[in-house]
Amino acid sequence: MRARWLLVAGVACGLGGACSPGVYHPGTGGTVGGSGGSGGAGGGNAGSGGSAQDGAVDAQPPDAQLCTGGQAAAIDPQTGHCYVFFSGVLIFDDAEASCRALGLGWHLATLTSAAEDLFVQALVGQTQTWFGFDNIADGVNFVWVTGEPVSYTNWAPGEPNAGANACARLRPDLNYLWADQPCASTYAYLCERDH
Repeated sequence: MRARWLLVAGVACGLGGACSPGVYHPGTGGTVGGSGGSGGAGGGNAGSGGSAQDGAVDAQPPDAQLCTGGQAAAIDPQTGHCYVFFSGVLIFDDAEASCRALGLGWHLATLTSAAEDLFVQALVGQTQTWFGFDNIADGVNFVWVTGEPVSYTNWAPGEPNAGANACARLRPDLNYLWADQPCASTYAYLCERDH
C-alpha cells in the first residue's frame, strides 16, 4: 500500500513514521505501519506492521485533511488550502477537469495574492505550469476559474499577448512571472483545494 502523508504547517509526516519539514514529494511506494519508521519528505517506508486507519485522518477538519498526490503537495499554513502539482502535461481544459475530478473544492490553482503566488513556487520547481486564469469567456479579460474577483496579477513584461482563448502559466525561467499561451497548448498543472 502506498504511504499516506499529512502536511501541516510546512511539516510532512508519514503516518506512523517520522516528520520532516518541507514539501511532500511522493516516494515509490512504501508501507504505512504502526510503529517507528523513516518516512521523510522523500517518501519511502513509514514503519513496519500495522495499517492506516483512513477514518481517523479523513475525519479531520478540511484544512487538516490529507494533501497528497501528483509529484508534490503542500498545505499553505496561512490559508489551509491544499496544492498538488502534476507534471504530466495536459491542455488547459483537461487540466481543470483533472483537478475537479479530485473531489469537492478542487480546481486549477487561483493565485489571488503575492503570498499565495510565492508559496506555490517550490511545488512547481522549474516546470512551466498551468494555473486557473484564462480569457476564454470573452477573449480579452482574464478571470479565475472559480469566479473570484481579480485583484492581483503577476504578468511578465509584455504579457498577456496570446490573444483570444488564452490561459495563464507560471514561467520559472522568468522568475515565476505569468505568461499566457493558447489554451490548447500542453503544460504541467497545479490544483488547489479551498475547503
